[in-house]
Amino acid sequence: MNINTAIFEDLLIRIVHSSEILNILRSTVIISKK
Repeated sequence: MNINTAIFEDLLIRIVHSSEILNILRSTVIISKK
């Protein structure tokens, strides 16, 4: 495997995880506002 490919995949995984966390935070904030 290419080193660049591994780094790119790692970045993609981190971005996906962070966006999931952001979505969870947003939903909890929306719920608490209601």
